[in-house]
Amino acid sequence: MKKIGLLVLPLMLVVIMGVFVGCKKNNNDNQSKQEFAYDMVLVRLTQEVVDSGKVYTIEYFPEINLSKVEYVSYDTFVDYSRLNLYLLEPSKENVLDAVQLLKQRSDILYASPNYYDYPTN
Repeated sequence: MKKIGLLVLPLMLVVIMGVFVGCKKNNNDNQSKQEFAYDMVLVRLTQEVVDSGKVYTIEYFPEINLSKVEYVSYDTFVDYSRLNLYLLEPSKENVLDAVQLLKQRSDILYASPNYYDYPTN
């Protein structure tokens, strides 16, 4: 009986490691193929801008062809540090170009595509 247990234990470890490595591979595949909305860029403004009370509109982003600028709002309040910028001409390239342009601005803490969030198994 001890010999069977000694043979089963390494086999179980191989199976468990195979499942773990397989899951890790799938997560890496999902990260490398992240998808995002082609019509929106997410922006976080610097604290200085928020404190100044400046209200951002399309005119504050002449380098990007926008259809709408919207502050992120929740049920009970508006977050004046976060913006959704909607592109007039949605495309993957336009989102990536807009992100690069926005990252160069001193009034913006960060800019990123609006990545889709998929549940993991």
